[in-house]
Parts: sequence; structure tokens; C-alpha cells
Amino acid sequence: KQWYQRRVRGPSLVFPGVVVENPNKSVERSIFVAGAKSSGKTGMILRFLDRDEQPKATTALEYTFGRRSRNDSMSKDVAHVWELGGGVALSNLIEVPVTKDCIETLNFVIVVDLSRPESIWTTLETLIAAIRQRVKKVIHELKVDSPSAANRLVAECLARYGPEHPDKEATEES
Repeated sequence: KQWYQRRVRGPSLVFPGVVVENPNKSVERSIFVAGAKSSGKTGMILRFLDRDEQPKATTALEYTFGRRSRNDSMSKDVAHVWELGGGVALSNLIEVPVTKDCIETLNFVIVVDLSRPESIWTTLETLIAAIRQRVKKVIHELKVDSPSAANRLVAECLARYGPEHPDKEATEES
């Protein structure tokens, strides 16, 4: 939240709490949702996008988006939502939505099924490892193409922790 507070200028309707530097400019963010099979990922996405649809099983990797106009201007906020279906079995499909073009605006959501506690640890470990591996690869690609952009991205990510955060030392710089 501190990182976004430095950019406060106007509210975003798609992303409550996220504000933009220029209220007349559209905000685009990407969200990658993964987790255990039948854990409620699709239902959560539909609620986030304010859609009254019945959730259907996700086959592999699905893309949807939400768009909202702001009351005060002609600009629109856009949420690109990627959902990985099939539990951890298809975690290699993470390569499709996680690219150097969207890495700066990408957020990850991992959903676990609390009704199956025996699968929580495996789900988390597998998905976090796949996400970490892909992000490292994308940041490496970004460093080759634009070292200054890669360094800025890593610095901004580390700055979110703040200087006194107890977990700051446990993070990895890619």
C-alpha cells in the first residue's frame, strides 16, 4: 500500500485502494489466479468483476477482463484476469500470461481449498515455485532488454517492504 500511496492522485473503480497519478489516464492491471482444483477461483473472479454468472469449471488457462468507467472522466480502468484451472497439474501454463510486457502490473492470487487441508501445502509449494521461477526468468529477459527498467522494478518491489520489515532479508533479488 505504501508504494501506491506515493502515486495518489485519483481513485480507481476497478481497483479500490489503488490510485493513479493522472486521473484522466486509464489504469490497467493484470491478475493471475491459481490454486487447488474446485477451490472457488472462478466464483471469486466473477464476484470481483461484479458478474452474476454461474461458475463453470476452468479447463486450462482462461482469460477475462473487467472494465469500468470513472465517474469524473472519460478514462476507463481495466482488469486483465488470468485463471489457471486444473490445480497444480497445469502450472507450466504460467508462461503465457507472465511476460515482460505485463510484469510491472501483474499480481498473483493463490487460492487454497480449506476443505482439503492435506492439499494446501503441496498447492502452495508448487505454485509459489512455478511463479518464482517464471518471474525470475522474465526479470532476466527484462534485464537483457532494458537493465534500467529491470533494476527499477526490483527496487520498487523491495521498497514495498520498507526498511524495517522483518521479512525483507528473506526476499530474493532476481
